[in-house]
Amino acid sequence: TITPLEMGERVASTEHFSLGYLGRDASEPLIRMLRRAAQRLAKVTLYQLLKVILVDPARRLETGRSTSANGSGGNGAGGGDGVHDGDPADMLRSLVQVYGSGEAWCNFFADKEQQRNFCHNVSGSIVMIGHEDLECHYATPPTNDGTVSFFNYPKLHDRYTPGEADGHAVPDETLRAGRSDPRYLISDLHDLDIIRGGAKKLDRALDSILDYEKKPEMVVVRATCVPIVIGDDMEGSVERFKKKSGLPVVYLDNIADQHATPFRDVFRNIKSEPEFKSPTKIPMSINLLGFPRESEVAPLVDFLGRLGITVNCRILPEVDVRVIRRYTRAQLAVLFDSTLYDANYREIVGDIELPSIRPTAPYGVRHTRQWLWEIASALGVGAHTFETAWSEQARAFDGPWDALRKQVAGYRLGFVVDDERIRLLAEPRLWMGIPVLDVLREMGFGIDLLVRAASGKDEDARKLVGPLAAEGDRISAFATPADLGRLLRESEAQAFYSEVFFDRRLTRSGKGQFSTQVFQIGIDGATAAIRQLISICRTPFYRKYAGYLGSAFHA
Repeated sequence: TITPLEMGERVASTEHFSLGYLGRDASEPLIRMLRRAAQRLAKVTLYQLLKVILVDPARRLETGRSTSANGSGGNGAGGGDGVHDGDPADMLRSLVQVYGSGEAWCNFFADKEQQRNFCHNVSGSIVMIGHEDLECHYATPPTNDGTVSFFNYPKLHDRYTPGEADGHAVPDETLRAGRSDPRYLISDLHDLDIIRGGAKKLDRALDSILDYEKKPEMVVVRATCVPIVIGDDMEGSVERFKKKSGLPVVYLDNIADQHATPFRDVFRNIKSEPEFKSPTKIPMSINLLGFPRESEVAPLVDFLGRLGITVNCRILPEVDVRVIRRYTRAQLAVLFDSTLYDANYREIVGDIELPSIRPTAPYGVRHTRQWLWEIASALGVGAHTFETAWSEQARAFDGPWDALRKQVAGYRLGFVVDDERIRLLAEPRLWMGIPVLDVLREMGFGIDLLVRAASGKDEDARKLVGPLAAEGDRISAFATPADLGRLLRESEAQAFYSEVFFDRRLTRSGKGQFSTQVFQIGIDGATAAIRQLISICRTPFYRKYAGYLGSAFHA
């Protein structure tokens, strides 16, 4: 196995990734081979290695074909890590990369898509161009433009645009709502473009910028899978446009580096400025990195303000050039605790000497309180001062919160998981940073866990779940689509978790659906979430009419 360093030590590690193995015991020759491989690959990044693997036809190994047409075959508890139908296991878990694979029937998570398309961007007078097809475009997290996504992306993907609180009253004029020139263009590749090449469409998209009355300060061109595979000369298009326009253009090869961003080029000069290197510090101030829109964060910022703590700047998912100039003036950086942001943290602030903390994201009452306390204590606020402020805050929400928890009584929510998704639920920072199970249990919901286990035995499912389970959880095992269909129908849970926007497996089983879109940070966010979940549980439509909707899993 080859995994990012943040996933933990294996047998041997380089400065970029860890090497390990699957199985109970490893022979000494295997251990020596892994250590030797770490030496040979010492200067290779994970993404360089991935690029080599992806272009190697030998990766499609015929070692574990599904045993039935409906995908009921398996190769180990929780789905294993083997290869089915000639596709790598990680591809089979991706809803986009292998549509309708032998693994799709039991996949209710889109974590591969979350990782692949996590939103981050440089804001300002910039035009982004995606050389891509529509399917690729709509797999990307929505930007609140009214379009439908295939997936239930979480609220933390919402675009954050710097405003008055960040030092300027309105965004740059070229970014005002209603302007005629779009901020994001796509080339819209079609079937014939795959045969003949799509570089001309990229040229037309770039040339359209020449007609703008007010030119952008930068153009960013992003590669996607299709133009890379068909061999479009994107770099040639970029160089021609540079000569014609005189504009700075950044070309991002996201296939070679899935986390490629324009951050490095944009901020290199800023970080060399004297004021950035030797700033005038603002006492009791923090930077927030990776947090969602201002309406969600505002109550937390207000509470910190009562403790004398102010927000110096906010960056990610948007990064504004004017905002980043103020970064070093703060005393502390508070990072949203999700590995989805790790590459950006390293890229943008990894070389900046500023103390930082990564408390569990503030979802639910308990985690919100802990998040606030960790910030306050890091800045020297005393426990008595904090408790006084929190007690005053609690008086306002304790009553309504307890009343909502009473309404939850008797309701259950469910998850369909394998061994990998169990790990994500157990360690939210490896996923999207949202401690979903902690929050649901705090709200008072019962939890049903339907676990994929090759044996189909409940005791094996409980072993896979391990310490993730809590008192009152109901754990059942499935091994085939028929098993899963039966368990979904028989479960007393009113709704199940799914990141697929239209999930007929649930509706045809008489179940409602929820996802991370429900959850928002802070006390107000927890209150809104519990209200929405209660509403989902109370909606009887699918329970009444599931029998008329057809089979959830085709025999």
